[in-house]
Amino acid sequence: MHKLNEVPKGDIVNPYMINNLSWYSQPGFSRAVLRSNLTRRVNVPIYNDISQTITRTMSYTACQSYTSNVSFSSSYTKDAFTAGVTVGASWSKTFEGSDSINQPIPPKKYSWMEYTPYMDNSWGSMHEEVWSWDGYSNVCLVNKIYFLDVYIARQGNAGLPDGIYKIKESSTKPS
Repeated sequence: MHKLNEVPKGDIVNPYMINNLSWYSQPGFSRAVLRSNLTRRVNVPIYNDISQTITRTMSYTACQSYTSNVSFSSSYTKDAFTAGVTVGASWSKTFEGSDSINQPIPPKKYSWMEYTPYMDNSWGSMHEEVWSWDGYSNVCLVNKIYFLDVYIARQGNAGLPDGIYKIKESSTKPS
């Protein structure tokens, strides 16, 4: 039995409580979008300096995480996006892996591997709304709405990120 004006221990309200009311509305989601603007070399170029074709083992490593038009600077934004996106909690996962192939290299040529990722794309509106309770009143810390466009890495074979892996050759060294 409690005395009048006594708050039972289990009912104590924590002052300085943060209340996250943020949410993400996803009207669009596309799977396996080829991101040509993210094409990059994933190994050191190998040069054949003799007059015959040689075969060399070409090792390569690729890594891909999500990309976004807005920085996920707060846990509130990440939580709201995780709750609203089609792929859920796995959207921020990074995929990285290595592999090798035996590659014939023509005389006086450089040879290397390029990687272009396939990524899932989510777009929509982020509604960030965060309030603080200081024991006396609610204070709005964040209240904004903006367009969000996020590309999410996909897992391919052997732990490598999903995408196109292409052998390139040139008589000049790639940059």
